[in-house]
Amino acid sequence: MQVRKHNLYLSYFASVDAVHLMQDGDICLSGSRDRSVAIWDLRKLDNWSPSQSTSKVKVKTLENHKGWVWAVTSFNNTLCTASWDCKVKLWDMQAGGVEIQNFSGKSANLCTSFKEHSLIVGSYDKRVTIYDPR
Repeated sequence: MQVRKHNLYLSYFASVDAVHLMQDGDICLSGSRDRSVAIWDLRKLDNWSPSQSTSKVKVKTLENHKGWVWAVTSFNNTLCTASWDCKVKLWDMQAGGVEIQNFSGKSANLCTSFKEHSLIVGSYDKRVTIYDPR
């Protein structure tokens, strides 16, 4: 097996705390302490070289959080992001990354798991919260 390494670090000003693959590994999402989530189309890596701008691989940046993004997950075409700003946000990826719903907690959100009707969030205040996004 041949392993190929690509460094896409040029697009962040802070550390990356979360990564997640969607759509059979074609789309990579990365959450950062710069309060953003970058959407990368990994299919474009075949025609990309480190001397080129990462804008050829990056599809979009979501910047609606007011705190560090600690967790990124998805179910079907709905993206879920969790942040230090006590918010969990859902995004419609088919509509180009439009925010469709958000939930507010009492503490920073650190991790998520997302299934059909269950959004499970672990937070800094030692709680696990279960939301039904329907």
